[in-house]
This record gives sequence, structure tokens and C-alpha cells, in this order.
Amino acid sequence: MHNKTLPYCIVIIMTLIFVSASSSWAFKQTVTPSIGIKETYDTKVGYTEDDDFVHSILPGLLYDVSSETSKAHFSAIGDYSWYSKESDYDGFDQAYQLDLTHDFSDRFAFGMKNDFTYDSNSNRSFEQTGENLRTVDRILYGVSPYLTFDIDELTTGRISYRIRESNYQGYRHDDTYSDSMTHSFGTSVDRKLTELVSMGLTASADLRSYDKKKGKNHDDHYKLSVLTRYRYSERTTLRVSVSGDQYYEHEIDEDSDTTRTINVSAGANYAVSERINLDIFIGTGDQTTFDESGTLGIDIKWKGETWETAGGYKKDITSGSQGYDLKRDRVHGKVEYLLSEKWRCGFQGVFVYSDQTDSDDDDDERYTYYSMEPYLQYEIFKNSFIKAGYNYGVYMDREDDDSITRNQIYLMYTMMFPYED
Repeated sequence: MHNKTLPYCIVIIMTLIFVSASSSWAFKQTVTPSIGIKETYDTKVGYTEDDDFVHSILPGLLYDVSSETSKAHFSAIGDYSWYSKESDYDGFDQAYQLDLTHDFSDRFAFGMKNDFTYDSNSNRSFEQTGENLRTVDRILYGVSPYLTFDIDELTTGRISYRIRESNYQGYRHDDTYSDSMTHSFGTSVDRKLTELVSMGLTASADLRSYDKKKGKNHDDHYKLSVLTRYRYSERTTLRVSVSGDQYYEHEIDEDSDTTRTINVSAGANYAVSERINLDIFIGTGDQTTFDESGTLGIDIKWKGETWETAGGYKKDITSGSQGYDLKRDRVHGKVEYLLSEKWRCGFQGVFVYSDQTDSDDDDDERYTYYSMEPYLQYEIFKNSFIKAGYNYGVYMDREDDDSITRNQIYLMYTMMFPYED
């Protein structure tokens, strides 16, 4: 594992030790370790022409601890997979998440969201950006602290920062893939004008850099927006924003380019019921990490007594592997239905459509990826499940007019061991 990840892992471990060992807290905690085994037949390993059987062991851990003023959530998921024939694809995927919150007082609170992923063979790249990165391993991490505070009874503020890095193992200072670093900043103030109307001001920025063989490419986005919210009814809130955006682009051996635009967006949040929530927005311009006004987004959650569904659509900009930003449209959804006390079935899918923002035709990236997965799950006994599913995936490189279809059939057994103190 790359030595950059060591300090981050130490932070996670030390934080968990501190949270658990602090005797001054009156806290409660829940620990849920799990273990799974999975057998998969893949007709197109890595979207190549090779088929193979994949054997996997999947350890996991969920840990939650809370007190009157603090909360911590930690999750760890591993996927150790090896192939019968294609051993180049053997790997150990790892994903960690740590969320912390602490209320210093009634008016002042601190939080931090952290994540770390070791993406063996870049398996997650398809569902994230639509890219096929072959057998390269990636390290991705993000650290995002934030502060919220009440200035007075009607005014609240928030200060946020996020650093996110993508590192392609073995390709540093190589034009095959470009490591990227994004620094995001956000400051916002919201004031309640009346019982129905509030207004806010947000200043934000996303600063992206890409390592290239001769230096760095930069894509920076600065945004200042004014947002007005109107409580139309008990269940519906409307919002309108106007923003000034500045884009700065610099590529190696090329002149820098600066663009300024004025953009408008509108949105609505509708709570259909306690179990159903719909959020939608549409507009011009692009989002930043801490200002999601602009473009288009939909988010829905719907839960019944025997079923639940969640999904959404988002149009945004993300980091590409070739050293340029990607404009991305992403749709995802999942629905699950409880057939009986023991049986449940579900369906999940994702669609990604991405384009390179750079206009150089020699380096264009144009990808499409979508997958659909029905599955059936049976609870053998409490906290013990067996699951069978089928995944249909299609990867398209629209620039090279290349398309590959993959079919996967899998059978998985999972056992969980929850403990609550």
C-alpha cells in the first residue's frame, strides 16, 4: 500500500481508540462484524474477452458510538478476490469511512467526514466515471472537516473544507494516468427573514490539479451565489439561486483560459410523507462541492411496509484519469421488496455518461456505462443470509466506437455478529 495512506489509517485507528477508551463519556456503542463468501462467473473479466470464475472473501465491520454531545460512525468493507485463470486481476478491495460530530455548545458544532478506498483493478471506476482503467490499482481518499454555528437566533453559518486525492499506483509522472488532487472550500451564511422566507450567501471553490509528465494541469472553479428559500407548505420548500462563476483552466504548454458566467437555478423539496422525500433542482452553470445549485439533480427515497426504493440523477463535474475534468451524468436506483419473513428480492442499476471538458480532440474521453442487477435473498436464520444475483453490464468508449457487454452470475453467503453495549 502506498506510504501516503499510512497517516490516514493511523488517524482512523487513533480516533476509534480515543472514542472507545474515553472514560469521561457516558456512551453507548454498537459493533457489527461480518464475513461473507462469494462465487461469481464472469463472461468478460475486466471487460476483456476472457471469462473466468471469481472466488471472494468479504470481511466487514460497522461501529457506532454516541454520547450526549458526540457521535462517531465507522465502516470497513473488504473484498479479497482471486481468479481461477486470470490471476492478474487478483486483488483486495478495501473501503473505509469515518464520520465524527461533536456539539461544543447549543450554538457551535464540529464534524468531519473521512473516506479511504483501495480500488483494486479500478473496479469502481465504471460506476463512478464510466472509465475502463484495465488492471491499474487506485487509492482514493477524502477528508472533510466542517464547522456550523448560530450567529443569533435567526442566522446560521457554516465553514467547510475538503481534500480529495486519486492516486494511480505505479503511474506517477506517467502520462498514461494522471494522479489528481482537489481542494474544496465553502463558506455560507443563512438568515431567516420571516416564518416562510430565508436567504443565504455562499462562497465556494473547487481547485483541481492533475499530475502530468511535464508538470500539472489545473482546473479551478470559483462560485458566489445568493439562495432564497420559500416554505410553500408544510411539505414543500422552493428555492431559487443566482450565482457568479469563474472558471480557470491551465494546461501544460498551452495558454491559460478564464471564463466568467452568471447562472440561475431553481429547486424544490417535497416530503410526500414520512417515508417519501423528493428533491429536484435545475439550472445553468456547474456545481461545486459545497454549492449544488446549477445544472440538474433529482433525489428520491420512498419506503413502505414491505418495500423501499431510493435513487437519483445528478449532473456534475468530476476528475478524470487522463488529467482533465469530466462532465458527468449519473443515474442510480435501487428497489427492494419483502416477499415474506425470510425472502426478499431486489433490483439495482446505474447509468453513467461522461465527456471530457477539454476541447482537444486528440485527448477526448467519451464514456458510457450502465448495469442492471436483479437479486434474490433468503434469511437462513437470524443475521445469516444467502443471496443469488445476475449483473448485466455494458461499457462503451464512444470516442473509439467500442462496446463490450459483460454478464455475471453470483452466489453469496453472509453472516453478521451484532453486539450492542
